[in-house]
Amino acid sequence: MSVLLIGLLAVVAGCAAPARSSRMVAEVATPAPVTLRERISVTFVVTPDLKPPVHPPVDAVDLRQAVEESLQHAGYLSVSRAAAAMLLEVALIYLENGAPL
Repeated sequence: MSVLLIGLLAVVAGCAAPARSSRMVAEVATPAPVTLRERISVTFVVTPDLKPPVHPPVDAVDLRQAVEESLQHAGYLSVSRAAAAMLLEVALIYLENGAPL
């Protein structure tokens, strides 16, 4: 199985209010190509310790849910990790407000 490493830009609004996974789900314009449809599973999610009030806290569970929902809406998410051809590791590396993590 291939391991696919992707950094995810999470859009989070508010000043130190907890991030909600529903606000981090990506909008999908085009469906997944046939070669990648239902082939990806999320394996590992990392979020840094953020410093309120500059950054709102982002929970790894919420980020995982947002990434999986985004992949599912686009048609990429595999029904099970065992059936996935690619494994996705997610790390939060940037927040839209521009302040360094």
